[in-house]
Formats: sequence, structure tokens, C-alpha cells
Amino acid sequence: MFEVSWSKEPLEMKYRMVDVDTLICVACQEFLSLIIATDKWQEKLFQKAKECSRKKPTADKDDSEDKSNNYDKYNKYTHVYETMKDLVDLSQFNVINLDLTLINEIVWNCPELIRETNIKTKSRLSDLLNDRNENCHSDKHETPEELYNRGINHLNDLKRFVQEVEKRETESIPDDNDREAYRKKYINLIKALKKTLNEENKETTSPISINENKETKSVKRTSKLLSSSADTEKAKTHISDYDSQIKKSGLTVGGVPGSKKMRLGRVHTKKKDSPSTTE
Repeated sequence: MFEVSWSKEPLEMKYRMVDVDTLICVACQEFLSLIIATDKWQEKLFQKAKECSRKKPTADKDDSEDKSNNYDKYNKYTHVYETMKDLVDLSQFNVINLDLTLINEIVWNCPELIRETNIKTKSRLSDLLNDRNENCHSDKHETPEELYNRGINHLNDLKRFVQEVEKRETESIPDDNDREAYRKKYINLIKALKKTLNEENKETTSPISINENKETKSVKRTSKLLSSSADTEKAKTHISDYDSQIKKSGLTVGGVPGSKKMRLGRVHTKKKDSPSTTE
């Protein structure tokens, strides 16, 4: 019933976020199925949904927090009630028909349907609901890298929730084997989906990064060559001018004229022929 799979073909990161949301939702649905306390939970849920959907808050000037919560509760249950009242047999309604919003509501506020759960588990569940809401209201112009980072963060939140279930829900899920099987199943699914996200993120970002590095190195190398070439031309011009000055001044370097002077030692003044003396 609680099977999860995703496409093995490369997808854009925005479509992978749907896989992240699906995995989170299915994990929460299976958790709810493990803590339900009664076989006739559908009937109790139907009665609660019916009651809440008929208590639509009145629109007045009262904008208190309680009023906001009443509207929220009304909206949560109305959809479930509309779905369930059309069923011939309420037992046809299953936890897979519940979304994360209502699962969170049931775990926090419906003790008549479930066994009592640990407060830390509830808090982790609320984190997942916030993650789902963040995805629903995200900016459509987010980059693949931003979506990737958010997907990894949400999977990390799911991992923490699964770990809390296995560690703390000894009262609501008394069978150790059930808790351990739940943890093992979803920890491995999280790892697999993370691997997919990592591989597709590398395919998206690496070629760009490599090309940018190559281009940067090429520009630097070209600039260096141009700079070196310009310096060489300046040096040649300087040497040529210096040669002319040396020839005009009658100087030599170590007695060697011409372009070799730059590689030799001291500069000497040419000796003039001394007049011959007669004895």
C-alpha cells in the first residue's frame, strides 16, 4: 500500500521536488496507519469532519488567533467530509486519502483516533508540514541549485522524523519490529532519493563550472602572453636605443662593442691612441 518510486530518467530539479514531497507524505501516511487505535477510525473521523465542516466561522471584525485557527480547522475537515459522505462504505476510506495537513491535525488534536504520541515526534511532523507548505508557496524562478538545497534539507527533516518514530514511539507502536522496519524502509528510500538529487545536481552544475574554469584560465594565459609580448617589444626598443647611445659615446663593455654589452661586466671608455714618443 505504501510504495514509493520515482523516475530513473534525468529530470529537472523542479520535478524532483514532487518526488521529495511524495516520499514525505507517504512516510507520514504509513506512520499514521501504525498509531491508529481503533478499527472504526473512519467513522469517528467522519463524525468529526462533519461536525467541524458545519461550524463555519462567522465573518466579523474579530481577527483573533482563535478565529484564524477555527477557519483553518474548518478548511481542513471540509474536504474530507465532502469525500467521505459520498462513500457507500466508510471503510473504503484509507489513510492514503489523507494529506499531510490533516495527518498533522489528527496527530495533534484527535486523541480519540490514535494512540498518544511523543511530543518530539509531533514536532518533527510539524516540521515536515512546514516543508511541504514551503514547497507549495515557493518562487517559480528559483534556480536548480536552490531547489536542490531545499530538497536535501527536507529529506534531512524526514530522516529526523523517522528516527524519532523508531526511538520514541514505544507506546504508540509497541512492536519493536514494526518500528525498526519502518525506519529501515524510509532511511534507505531517503538515501536513494538523495543520491538521485546529487547526481542530477552534478550534471546540472559541473559542465558550467568546468567551462567557466577553462575560459578563465584561457583568458589569463592569453593576457599573460600579451603582457609578455609587450614587455619584450619594449625591451627590444630600449636595447636598440641604448646601442645607439653607446656607439655615439664611444663606450664599450669589457672592450666588446654592440649588443653583447648587456651580458658583460663593467663599462669602459675607449682608449685613444697615444701619440708616439721619440727617444
